[in-house]
Amino acid sequence: MANRHPSPDLAVLDIGGGSTEATRKGGGSSTPIGAVWLLEACGPDVAACRARASAVFGNGYADWQGRTKLAAVGGTATALAMLELSLPKFDNAAIEGLEVGLERVSA
Repeated sequence: MANRHPSPDLAVLDIGGGSTEATRKGGGSSTPIGAVWLLEACGPDVAACRARASAVFGNGYADWQGRTKLAAVGGTATALAMLELSLPKFDNAAIEGLEVGLERVSA
């Protein structure tokens, strides 16, 4: 997707249970941190999860600063979209193409 998209500023993110895959034009990377991994490492402590994720992603993605478009795919992105839209059950038509501002995902 990132290599076929016309925008040079697009990055594609897939947060899995044990790792996160990120791609953009010219390459990508896999980071050994995922949603389940974070929960097992930090428990329900939100501050600890944020600190651990910031440490891992801040070091590995420093050159990605300033990206204007991020396309998130997969189960974690779907769950977050359902939370954003307050959906009681999966609704592909509502989720597909949902745009969420940076202020909502970085709080």
